[in-house]
Amino acid sequence: SIAQYTMPSPSKFVSHGEYIYPAIMVALPLVVRAAMLVLMEKCDDFEENGGKVDIIGRFRFEFVAVVLGATCLAVCLIGSFVFLGWSSHLSVIYSASYFFLISAARWSVHLPKKFTNAIHKNGQLGEEKMDNNNTELLFEESRNSLRFVSCLLAVYLHAPLLLANYSLGFPSALFWSPLLSLFVLSPASRAYYLKKESLRGKAFGLITFFGKVVLLVASSPPVFVVPNVFGLVTPYVLMVYTPLHLLLAAIWFI
Repeated sequence: SIAQYTMPSPSKFVSHGEYIYPAIMVALPLVVRAAMLVLMEKCDDFEENGGKVDIIGRFRFEFVAVVLGATCLAVCLIGSFVFLGWSSHLSVIYSASYFFLISAARWSVHLPKKFTNAIHKNGQLGEEKMDNNNTELLFEESRNSLRFVSCLLAVYLHAPLLLANYSLGFPSALFWSPLLSLFVLSPASRAYYLKKESLRGKAFGLITFFGKVVLLVASSPPVFVVPNVFGLVTPYVLMVYTPLHLLLAAIWFI
């Protein structure tokens, strides 16, 4: 047989055809969110450009490249600390990684769209339509681009994990799926609640900010995951949990 199996006990085995459906349902919100981000951009472009669809024009290639590069650098640095046996300093290196990544993300939001502008100048997607002076638009495009990539990355990281180690992949997907697909305010909600002249908006903004800080710190690997769930920094913690946690911090705080 070419089917894969899991053995809940020495006398029983279950085919992956039985247990994979709950895993697909758990990871499905990530795929739906990624598709919704693309479709929302498509609808906006269709209405604004008179029927011309320009999804690539809204995707922040330079921003995503900088954030992913900073994430890879942070993961390599954390892995070096673990390899050298400096696990007692994990809290310091993780804190520095979050600060470095969020700073790099906020800086790279204002990078010019050189790649996108080059495509437009080649005439592949019609007229150039950029508004680098609109800060809110830049942040929204950057946040959506990074969220789209993060959802796809979470799917690709969990797909082999769910097939190879279901007992680890399923709770991991159950944790990351709602965080990346649901726990980000939509532009309309954010604009409504964060009005500067509204006392309710200020209160909501503070509560949301501190709530995200508490959740991010509590779920950080050195705080809870490594000492309580895992005894040390495993390949899963380093290659799956840490990159997604860093990207979540960038999405929340840019």
